[in-house]
Amino acid sequence: MNATRTQGVTLIETLAALALVAVVAPVLTRSWLIAMDAAARAQSQTIAATLAETRVNEIIEDRDFSQAQTTGDFGEGYPGYTWRATVADWELDNRMRQLEVTVEWTRRQQAYDVTVDTLIDSSGE
Repeated sequence: MNATRTQGVTLIETLAALALVAVVAPVLTRSWLIAMDAAARAQSQTIAATLAETRVNEIIEDRDFSQAQTTGDFGEGYPGYTWRATVADWELDNRMRQLEVTVEWTRRQQAYDVTVDTLIDSSGE
């Protein structure tokens, strides 16, 4: 006599699948949250670097290096981002000045900053 097995899922197979999901789901969720946080941090750093570079270009374009330090923000378009610019004589050549712009912001109660600096020929001031 040939006994035929009915095709279907047994209770043990179902419980095994549920146990596997119970183990894997939290790991996958945590990995996804870490990846999303890293992406948000990278986006904030990219914005800050772009803002710092833009501010450096504006200062160079204005060619007003007489103030040793200035600060400000980026208005409503970039809330939470502030900048600080410092212009100082470059120690290796007195004809050059060093311009440094630092953009700061806070994310999840932690302060971050990005600094962009360049040399400026001040002989034509």
